[in-house]
Amino acid sequence: LVVAHPHWHAGVIGIVASRISSRYNRPVVVIGMDEDGVGRGSCRSIPGFDLLSHLQQCSSLLRRYGGHAMAAGLEVAHEKIAEFSARFNEVCAATLRQGDRRRQLLVDAWLQPSDINDALYQDQNRLRPFGHSNPLPVWAVRNVTPVCPPRVIGGKHLKLLFSMGRETREVIGFGMGDREIPDGPLDIAFNLILNRYNGREYLQLHLQDLRPAQAD
Repeated sequence: LVVAHPHWHAGVIGIVASRISSRYNRPVVVIGMDEDGVGRGSCRSIPGFDLLSHLQQCSSLLRRYGGHAMAAGLEVAHEKIAEFSARFNEVCAATLRQGDRRRQLLVDAWLQPSDINDALYQDQNRLRPFGHSNPLPVWAVRNVTPVCPPRVIGGKHLKLLFSMGRETREVIGFGMGDREIPDGPLDIAFNLILNRYNGREYLQLHLQDLRPAQAD
């Protein structure tokens, strides 16, 4: 997927590329133009897809490029952007299998609801600092049921409440307000966050994905 616009600032295209790649599970190139009319692109990949080798197959259309399997940068002349877009999409399509196009979420550990507590949060903090090369762990629990209907907050975020052991846990799905929630028990994957609000501190689950509950 290649997108370009003359008014996109070079300082934000990397963030945009990461978000588009994550949302659509595609290799992505986002291109902005500098004052000289040269396209400067930020590229992001998906697990198992070697981005750099596919840029190499388009090298005749690029001024320069560099990076690694998961992220790269490039320069391309304005008049070559359309041709580069077509070529990049072509070489990517030749490699991607249909299964690669489904978003996959890697879960670090499946938990029992009673495992979600302050001790787990403290153990998680021993892995800090978190960042691109050391992301927050993704935890998951099976067969949990919302205690009330889901709500949309802030116009676009999903809020759910689940009974987990002796606790009722708040689950927030940022940007998931339009997500359809299946009926019945669910398996949910999440990041564990310490939320601070109105002088209170409590564990909050930031939803990464959900599905109808499945057998172990």
